[in-house]
Amino acid sequence: MKFLNLTYAWQFRRVDILANRVVVVGFDGAPYGLIGRLLEQGKMPNLKTLGSSGVQGPLKSVLPPQSLPAWPSFVSGMNPGRHGVYSFFKPESGGYNIQPFSSEDIRGLAIWDYLTSLRIRCFLVNVPLTYPPYAIDGVMISGIPAPLLTEEVRCFPQSFQRELQAVAPNYRVEITGVGYDEDRMLSTLHKILDERTKIVLHLLKDKTWQFFMVVFTCSDRVEHVFWRHLDPDHPAGTALGRRKYGQAIDEFFQKLDGTLGKVMEVVGSDSTTIVVSDHGHGPQIAEVGVNQLLADVDALKYAKSYKMGLTKSNLYDKLSKFHLLRLANTLVPKKLRSAISMGIDYEHSSAYCHSFGAINLNVKGREPQGIVGKEDYPRVVEELTKSILEYVDLSDGKPIAEKIYRREEIYWGDALESAPDMLVVFRDGYGPRSWNPNGKPIMRYRPEEIDVSKPLIESGGHHWFSTLDGIFFAMGDSIKRGAKIEGASIIDVMPTILHLMSLPIPRNVDGKVLQVFSADSEPARRAVQHSETSLSKGPARIPWSEEEEKAVTKRLADLGYIG
Repeated sequence: MKFLNLTYAWQFRRVDILANRVVVVGFDGAPYGLIGRLLEQGKMPNLKTLGSSGVQGPLKSVLPPQSLPAWPSFVSGMNPGRHGVYSFFKPESGGYNIQPFSSEDIRGLAIWDYLTSLRIRCFLVNVPLTYPPYAIDGVMISGIPAPLLTEEVRCFPQSFQRELQAVAPNYRVEITGVGYDEDRMLSTLHKILDERTKIVLHLLKDKTWQFFMVVFTCSDRVEHVFWRHLDPDHPAGTALGRRKYGQAIDEFFQKLDGTLGKVMEVVGSDSTTIVVSDHGHGPQIAEVGVNQLLADVDALKYAKSYKMGLTKSNLYDKLSKFHLLRLANTLVPKKLRSAISMGIDYEHSSAYCHSFGAINLNVKGREPQGIVGKEDYPRVVEELTKSILEYVDLSDGKPIAEKIYRREEIYWGDALESAPDMLVVFRDGYGPRSWNPNGKPIMRYRPEEIDVSKPLIESGGHHWFSTLDGIFFAMGDSIKRGAKIEGASIIDVMPTILHLMSLPIPRNVDGKVLQVFSADSEPARRAVQHSETSLSKGPARIPWSEEEEKAVTKRLADLGYIG
């Protein structure tokens, strides 16, 4: 099948000669430690070849270590304080409701936006936060959080969807519709990988691209669900589960390695191949309901709706069951929807949580029902920090939080004002969510507290300091051979790629060029150049509809991102 030959009249000149073509392969959530074990056991021979013929090392993620904000940081070279994405959700303007982030919300430009301005051709497959898709010089197949309202996957150009359908007729963006059936879940994840591999290999054979990036998100999903079967010490593991699914994670990464081998074979030696992950992963043994924790330390008061048993998660379940979700969103006023879904009495609450361990203070003049004055802000932060750090799990007497950051301690840039006021990093294994379904601040994964015979959507997680390390592997003519790098950050890869491609680095990129080039290579001899270009808002995106936005929110709730 001949690939579409697309041309666009971009306002900048085309760069005709580049020092290198670059392929980036993302293994979402691949932990440096687990990958190291698989390499030692000979289970990932292609990645081992890439590392022994190039460079490898841990890749430090951002805080919090989750796909959003990590992937936007990777593709922009910016910390979240510049690109403005801190989680999967953002607060609605002038209210307490939340909306999913989309590609329209990134304040900084991604690497492909910069390359497009130079008319450098890019192909993108399933990169997170590329929905809705938008115009680039090349092809963009949207990644999460794209909704599945229909079987049609959103692409740019829209006409490419016919080709996608022809090459990978069962292509899906994300796993949905399998409930908590582990057999169906594992089978579906493998099918998604198969279809994604088909379209990736098809696109790679089109020789017009100069930058190619794909992210395989299913590796993260298989770890979330099947980690308790991998880890013999996981409290929610069972003998039956370990016998049946104990190799599920290893086998999935082995299959990913097979896909990587096919990619390496197609691109050959005339390209630089980079394999990365956005964060690590580890066992999750308990969940912290952050709003319930805030209530326990007297920073939050429950709304009547919460006392009646109405929370965002069970509200979605009930409305969806009776096909009333769209009707409720249409007829119920926004303020009332917010009060019901979040379960918080904002008029008497000084703090609240909408996403994982991120805490917002309820500030006067900023929030519609704010009660914390600017003069009281430092005191409230200090008192809340002290209360949470002193909070212990009564089952073992140990504190549940390891560190609490004020936003200015970890973020900087023009988007700092939209960051959460505080970020709690909990102790290893304690995964944060907005609300716990058991109504308590802590829900432990133990047989006496939960039914371990049923699947767990979060028996693996990545919200802790121990899961900051993802992976970085690179191989190419200009790359060192057999070297290990230390101290690499996820924001460093984008400027490193630009330098490899003989391009200047925009001045508002936070990352540095990594020392991965062999001493006699042209990139090593050439000084790093910086451009006065400032990466800011990119081309106009294809807008998404209200219906699509609601579908995204429902999907994220199904995946456990709304509690």
